[in-house]
Amino acid sequence: RLAGEAAVEAPDDPLPRYRRELGRALGRHLRTTDALALVARSPRFIDAAIGVAARRREVFDLLVEVGLGAGTVPPSLLFAVARRWLGEAVRRA
Repeated sequence: RLAGEAAVEAPDDPLPRYRRELGRALGRHLRTTDALALVARSPRFIDAAIGVAARRREVFDLLVEVGLGAGTVPPSLLFAVARRWLGEAVRRA
């Protein structure tokens, strides 16, 4: 859809418009999934995320949206999971 709109609205050079609109549509989601892919290497982080999601329905729903390719993780959720992750690391130490 974005490519078609760019071709109609900028027929002489649609690529810059397409790139800009694609970045607006997917950029934040792709940055989110890149970051999650890095931290997901830690089973303890995954356990912490599941623990937060088990107690908070909105977190569960958000993680499902991210998994389906539509959502992003707000900083408040990232901090909640990181707090739990770090808290568990301190208790283990």
